[in-house]
Amino acid sequence: MQLLFRSCAVAALACGASALQNPQAWAVKDVRLEARDDAPRKTLFLRDGHVDEVLEAGAQIPDGLRVLDGHGMLALPAFVDAYSFAGCPPPAIVAQQDLPVDAGSDLYIDMRAADRKGIAPAYRAAEHLALDEEMRGRWRSSGFSHLLSAPHGELLAGMSALACTRTLASRDAIVRPVVFDHASFECDGPGYPGTLMGAFAQLRQFFMDARWAAELGKRAEAGESGPRPPFDLDLQAILPALGKQRRVVCEAETAADIERWIRLSDEFGFQIAIAGGREAWKLAALLAQHKIPVLLTLEWGDEPEDPHAKEKEKEKDKDKDKQKDEDSKAEKQPEDKPKAEEWTYSVPLRVREERRRLWEADRDGAQRLAQAGVEIAFVTGKSNPKDLLERVRTLVEKGLPLAQARAALTNSASELLGSGKRLGSIESGAGANLALWTADPLSDKEARLGWLFVEGWVHEFEHDSKELQGKPAEGLDASGKWNFTFEGPRAQPGTGELVMKEDGSLSATLHLHLPGEEAEQQVELTGKVAGRKLHLEGRIALGKFELALSLDGTLEAEKIEGTAHWKGSENEDSAAFHAVRAPKREELR
Repeated sequence: MQLLFRSCAVAALACGASALQNPQAWAVKDVRLEARDDAPRKTLFLRDGHVDEVLEAGAQIPDGLRVLDGHGMLALPAFVDAYSFAGCPPPAIVAQQDLPVDAGSDLYIDMRAADRKGIAPAYRAAEHLALDEEMRGRWRSSGFSHLLSAPHGELLAGMSALACTRTLASRDAIVRPVVFDHASFECDGPGYPGTLMGAFAQLRQFFMDARWAAELGKRAEAGESGPRPPFDLDLQAILPALGKQRRVVCEAETAADIERWIRLSDEFGFQIAIAGGREAWKLAALLAQHKIPVLLTLEWGDEPEDPHAKEKEKEKDKDKDKQKDEDSKAEKQPEDKPKAEEWTYSVPLRVREERRRLWEADRDGAQRLAQAGVEIAFVTGKSNPKDLLERVRTLVEKGLPLAQARAALTNSASELLGSGKRLGSIESGAGANLALWTADPLSDKEARLGWLFVEGWVHEFEHDSKELQGKPAEGLDASGKWNFTFEGPRAQPGTGELVMKEDGSLSATLHLHLPGEEAEQQVELTGKVAGRKLHLEGRIALGKFELALSLDGTLEAEKIEGTAHWKGSENEDSAAFHAVRAPKREELR
């Protein structure tokens, strides 16, 4: 395995080079373009940021090419994130842009002509791009060469920009400064519009104002009489969308909101795509008919427990002794003590079955959309690339064809962005954006990224040297409920439930009160126990932002002591923590 991750002397130099320079020419030999082990081996020639040739293994390598031996690794097109909030700060909107109305000046009082709450279509993500190296590294380490940085959270939030994930100044990293317009039914701030009806009316009024301003401009150019049009960048910015020259990406999770966007786009004649799309499968035929693509964030919400999970587990469980042991433990409970379940309300089975059915339908919606012929792409939105790949693997496990899953992250995403074969493919003439994996990351969670080419520039990846190795210490089990305390003047205690498997793999659900946040946060973490060392990591959503959280400590039978570390886009910090097992219910009686 060490051969797969040999150091490359030029990698660090390549990462920091100017975009105006041509990347070095490479011969990437002994790689597979298909996931099966017996797939034919290929040699790829990369020149001037493009795939020059795809040849059979053993092809003669011309002089002047730097050679990378793939040792049979799987070469896949680099992934493309066609809708991400990364690196795009929210626009600063001035809602009232007219002079204030003097209510006592006349019997008739005019309204303000421009109430622009939630309206900022002239905002350009390219002018405010803030993709720091930590962000870019997060996408690169998951095999992404490009991402769309999209404004969000307003009725009309502005125009997105396509950027590469190389370490570059923003002006060099931006591939296309304007890609889509972005819209939603949400906006910040008090006052009108504060309801869905108001948001809908605000959008309609603005679109009509833009059309009227365009008409006034035409009349003025033709020398006709009438009022002159205002100088209004927002009105001008939305005209390409109203003229079907640029697509509007509309945030919508529910089927009802998707139908609202379709009605609005039909009324004003603009082309849309749906972002989010949790319930888009319910309108698969309608979306296919209108040729509306869907950017799926795969945010399915909290997974309800399968009410028949125990029955299914028993059918799979062949270990009769284990079952007998569990039954014997249950029989040892004192007869004079009532079981906790007798005093706990239980949701009716039919209700639990229906909740589970609806959640699974949302989860499997990508399959229904693909079957109906709807163009789909898998995107991060407010999430992160690592979680996105995990969700895509879940879809593949549940029956989504691997080829369709891969297309939704590569060539389909590229076509939706209007990038053609420059992104998302490995063929002669395509952009040199490709990744070398030990296995297919969309079907094998153990797949590791070895190399990533972004526009012909190479990035090398190695196994995390901090990753814990080995099995837990004999008799040590972290599973159970724990009470956490954190050092710090504003720190508050929390609780958590840990589940550890025999190999030491660990998952945790923590309930924390973060400084400045009234509501309790539920945080999902994953990690490992090796010996007596424990490591957990995950992400915390704070409004429109995210924090990376990790816990490293020493595990004992009844306590955990260590350090909690969190990192955001602008700062990071750490604090000592202490955890003790929560007392069992029997001990409290």
